[in-house]
Amino acid sequence: MNQDTVNHQAFVTLQAGGLVAIPTETVWGLACDPFNAAAVERFYQVKGRDPSKPSQVLCASREHARTLAALHENDHLRFERLSARFFPGSLTVVVPAVSSVPIWVAPHGKVGVRVPDHPLTLALLQACGGYLLASSLNRSQQPPALSQQQALELHELYDVLLPGEISHGQSSTVYDFEKHQILRQGPISLQDIEEALNA
Repeated sequence: MNQDTVNHQAFVTLQAGGLVAIPTETVWGLACDPFNAAAVERFYQVKGRDPSKPSQVLCASREHARTLAALHENDHLRFERLSARFFPGSLTVVVPAVSSVPIWVAPHGKVGVRVPDHPLTLALLQACGGYLLASSLNRSQQPPALSQQQALELHELYDVLLPGEISHGQSSTVYDFEKHQILRQGPISLQDIEEALNA
């Protein structure tokens, strides 16, 4: 089965409300259509994850990420500096969500946005309209899959696997845009973020 066939299979699965295992540059991910309530409910069920705990939305581009963020005028420049420096890459930025983001994606009015630095997943994102709800491929409280073999061993969590490799093996840094603090430390430090903001 060639890559185009696999990509199409993943696309069709997501459109139908299914779950797909995806490679990113950080760790393997589990993804679904963020605007499909039934898909998101199943996503949380298979992971055993609390639905009130927000997941990230992977975005196809900086522009896609920006459309999800409800920013005050003086925050636009800060967001642009961050996204120019770290998108695509291993930074998830938690921002106030615009009203069009479903409550099941942003249960507390905030959403984490990231543009992954992985060609296969970016191509899938473009095909799916630019957005996928995603979290690490694992059951809650378990370590994430770090190889395709580990991803295959978790086959009961998803419907289709998008074959690929990861490069870092470390989850993204999660940064709260409003509070200016790191919620989860990953490859990008607070100092890296501050340097980008002050550039």
